[in-house]
Amino acid sequence: MLEPALFVWMGLAFWTPDPRRVWALVLLIPILCARWMLHRRLWTSTPLDRIWAAFLAMCAVNILVATLNGDGALPLTRGWIMLGRPLFGMMLALSVVEGIRQRGDARRGVWVLMGLGGLIAVLAIGASSWSEKSVLFAGVTALLPRIPRNDLTLGGFNVNEIGGALTFVLPFLAAVSIRAGARWLRWLAGGLFWVGMTALVLGQSRMAIFGVIAGLALVAWTLISALRWRWLALIGLALLTAFELALVGGLFGSDEVGISERDESSWGARILIWESAAAIIADHPLTGAGLNMFRDGRVRALYPVAGYEQQVLPHAHNAWLQFGTDMGIGGIALLLAWQSVSAWVLWRIWRFGDIQARLIAVGCGGGLLAHAIFGLADAIPIWDRFAFLGYLVTGLALGQDWLITSSQQDHAILKKD
Repeated sequence: MLEPALFVWMGLAFWTPDPRRVWALVLLIPILCARWMLHRRLWTSTPLDRIWAAFLAMCAVNILVATLNGDGALPLTRGWIMLGRPLFGMMLALSVVEGIRQRGDARRGVWVLMGLGGLIAVLAIGASSWSEKSVLFAGVTALLPRIPRNDLTLGGFNVNEIGGALTFVLPFLAAVSIRAGARWLRWLAGGLFWVGMTALVLGQSRMAIFGVIAGLALVAWTLISALRWRWLALIGLALLTAFELALVGGLFGSDEVGISERDESSWGARILIWESAAAIIADHPLTGAGLNMFRDGRVRALYPVAGYEQQVLPHAHNAWLQFGTDMGIGGIALLLAWQSVSAWVLWRIWRFGDIQARLIAVGCGGGLLAHAIFGLADAIPIWDRFAFLGYLVTGLALGQDWLITSSQQDHAILKKD
């Protein structure tokens, strides 16, 4: 129980904007030492190890180049603190793998992701900063209880940010509600799913909604065995898609509430943001602007975006361009490799796993698919406080993959003997 407790403490530290959070990584030392003494390994090897090592190496080179510049030229850097959240996320994923290996099943990993998914859903309902996009549902949002300001909510969540977080967990909750062995677990997951789905629709983060629709379509098509219920679920998702398209198209009184005009303005602004990001990558293909420096005032001055002269522009509103502005073309290639290997792992679980393994493959795959679609026109950068959810989903998939591949190796050894 000591290792999970230490990771919870580190997670709370890395949730805060305080740069001193990086010192929480010191807690990895007793974790790794204990693991070595008990099992003679620091972590269980996974298919993503080399990609993660390459990522950390590229980050280190980027920071060193930026430090040596010293004349204000790109790339820029905030220093080694930038490695904190990614390193925590990777070690969190490897901790999930290690726990699954030691216990021989992924049940606790499922419970943890369910619990965090439920927490995110409740935060989305009670701590979202409802914007003008939600004006059509103002009568509903006005009735919702509000979570008092505290260290966890930090004043509330932008609906796009919390929407991006929901993309990771809603398809997983849906998968558990359909295929979990215990009835109580299915009902609990279903209840949490509907809380989160309600918050997502009320918040109207468009790309998050379309991403979740795609993830849920994958879940429905692969996990609902009864043909009638499968098609009912798909029809429901099609109706939700039609509703969103109609909302964007101004068929629900957009002249009065300004929804259509706002969407048009939002997409126009995104195009300008993407042009700025592409210009950075074209000018600095090897390094980008530096790790999470797209938002820096010096970069904004060099690559301005109309309408954001006096506003903070937190990211490139596209995951691929964000990696490119962070680390250049190498960062984009790294993201491609990261997603490709993750997809291959999920396919292997589906191909060789039993029904519960397939639940994890589809639930995790649906979440990663939903977030990938969200990332086409928005982003939760890898440096963001919610990025740990992606590592947690990935860690659960990697742990289940280890169970399957180790079982296959055992069978092969028995056959040979």
